[in-house]
Amino acid sequence: MQTTTDGQVQLQKAMHVSVLNIILNLVLSAAKGAVGLLTNSGVLLRDGIHSAADTLCTVLVLSGIGLQAKKPGAFAEKMQRAVIFILALAIAATGIGMAISAFELIQGIAQPQPDSPAAVLTAVFCVVVKALMSIFTARIARQMQNTTLLADAAHHRSDCLSSLLVLCSVACTYWQQPVPDIAARLLLGCCLMASAISLGIKAVRQ
Repeated sequence: MQTTTDGQVQLQKAMHVSVLNIILNLVLSAAKGAVGLLTNSGVLLRDGIHSAADTLCTVLVLSGIGLQAKKPGAFAEKMQRAVIFILALAIAATGIGMAISAFELIQGIAQPQPDSPAAVLTAVFCVVVKALMSIFTARIARQMQNTTLLADAAHHRSDCLSSLLVLCSVACTYWQQPVPDIAARLLLGCCLMASAISLGIKAVRQ
């Protein structure tokens, strides 16, 4: 009976963490989307769309946790691995998109507009929030030994790096430095795709 009670408490904690992540991702997505539109910041607007996709990923994590509670066993574990693989695909798609935007700048297809101080400050805010989300989610996941939450924490770490490189790109655009901007976008794309491959391999092995 005690074990069952402890399991229910851990499940509730995991659900609360996932719901909190959903709310924070919605706030970040709205902030980046609104500031991106108001300041004509293409990078920030694209990252806002990325945050909206992150919200969907966290919903998938929440669904996996709920499934584990209703149908424990091998099937639930396989579904959790599927959630991890979906997270990897989402990260890979973001990385490919950023790399494409860098090549468009190199070829002169796209010309970035100078960003405003508001865009830079919003990017700084997003870096701080994502770092806190990663630390908090990883801590709870290790306490619970929950693989799905661990995958979500890894996703937040990649998002923190993504937000940091977005900050570099926005700052370089603000100071009209196209070469560092392109480098930041390429590095962002490579890092996100490497993170996606790592998560995908982990899901397949498990």
